[in-house]
Amino acid sequence: MAIPSQDIGIQVAVEFESIGFRASVEKDKVIKDWTCYCIKILTPRYSEVIVI
Repeated sequence: MAIPSQDIGIQVAVEFESIGFRASVEKDKVIKDWTCYCIKILTPRYSEVIVI
């Protein structure tokens, strides 16, 4: 997701990591925007997907 700054991106990443996601914050080299990537790998089960 697009974020306004590295500091806010780190805060977002910490929140997502607390609920089981892997998260990273990166700055685009060309357009200089910050992005927070959040990933969660799971076996799709309705009960788990609906919680997210």
